[in-house]
Amino acid sequence: MIRTSAALLLKAISRDSYKETSREYSGTLRGRVKVVAITDVIIYAYICHREERVMRILIIGGNGFIGKPLVRQLNEQEHSVAVFHRDKGKAARPAEVEEIIGDRRELGNYRGAIREFAPDVVIDLILSSGKQAEELIETVRGVGSTAGNHRLKSVLPRIVAISSMDVYRACGVFHGSEPGPLEPLPLTEESPLRKTTQTYPVERLQQLQSVFGWIDEAYDKVAVERAIGSASDVFEFQSEAEAGRYAAHPHPPLPKGEAKSSRFGNGGISATILRLPMVYGPGDHLRRFFPIVKRIEDRRPAILYSEAVAAWRSPRGYVENVAAAIALAATSSQAAGRIYNVAEQESFSELEWAKKVADRMGWQGRFVVLPRERIPENLQTPGNFAQHWVASSDRIRRELGYEEIVKTNEAIRRTIEWERRTPPLETGLSTLDYAAEDSALAKLPLSSEMPWAKDLT
Repeated sequence: MIRTSAALLLKAISRDSYKETSREYSGTLRGRVKVVAITDVIIYAYICHREERVMRILIIGGNGFIGKPLVRQLNEQEHSVAVFHRDKGKAARPAEVEEIIGDRRELGNYRGAIREFAPDVVIDLILSSGKQAEELIETVRGVGSTAGNHRLKSVLPRIVAISSMDVYRACGVFHGSEPGPLEPLPLTEESPLRKTTQTYPVERLQQLQSVFGWIDEAYDKVAVERAIGSASDVFEFQSEAEAGRYAAHPHPPLPKGEAKSSRFGNGGISATILRLPMVYGPGDHLRRFFPIVKRIEDRRPAILYSEAVAAWRSPRGYVENVAAAIALAATSSQAAGRIYNVAEQESFSELEWAKKVADRMGWQGRFVVLPRERIPENLQTPGNFAQHWVASSDRIRRELGYEEIVKTNEAIRRTIEWERRTPPLETGLSTLDYAAEDSALAKLPLSSEMPWAKDLT
């Protein structure tokens, strides 16, 4: 909360007139004002805002799954947008959106083109490693816009670094790389981070690299965040615990005593870090909905789940909503020096997600949940499913006023339609082995003699 007198004078508001309203104030900001407490002298308000002036925003990797809706939304908000990517002509975009064609791995070679565009904000959607983050920082130094600050020759653009919730220790517990007890939930921006630099098992990393060309061998979003934080003027943390959360991460090392401070970084860069969830929707390269949609399309009479997987909860976000969160953070000066989780408010279990898809598709079959040892090999998913990934996105909602622009039911409908229209090139996915699933079902008739089988229709 902030004192309204610093930004807006609200007159003659009585206790009975508590409400949420919208208005313009100060001539430079537009936002929504929610009165949260009233005294005889001071009105406290929570203000979530975006810059009213047109901003110049460079998006690195803006040609992909999240980049396309992000470009569209920022363009619709009348900001000047440029996309840095390597595939000229690959994506249809508004004519007024500029392009810088280049290789992310050689970002420094394009400093001149970036300087010519003079961004106020640089959004990097494809940061993989600490080294890449350091290259980004060196590239944007001195490449600012003079808009809004005529006393300076140059204003350094703010960096919006796209991170992931795989930075949390809970991810390491799930993958078996972090020893010790389960992490308490929900995961907040202050939750402990991984100590290990290897985010995923080798096989999983190779799978991700085959899908996402920007992921390199040194993939580690903790190192990305550490590099960005070190280069920032000030990174504001809610507590000493949050400020010191990088201390245990072996690369790069923290300066002596830095972990004890609630102000992190002194490198002259303004930055925002966004930790994204599992993103779904049209264009999802990981095809998160495909296994359930395909089975329903193929009129499977029953769909199997192991008990652990069926109950597992993780953060998700529909692609257009995630893009909206990124756009909001990029255009909100209040987001500078902050870290935000981005996720839907409710973390459904895998079985609950499957049921939502099935209901939408009108499927009349049944879900059968079995112990792991009775599940066929094609459905044996590795991981410690006792460690859920339920995450809180309260901070971005409270500070910036974020809310989803597409409701969950509509997001599911759009994703199902896209999955039906665009089957993957490789239809023989490893999770689809109907013969093995039929064999498992044949061995487990649902009766009182088989108490381990749960028929969930």
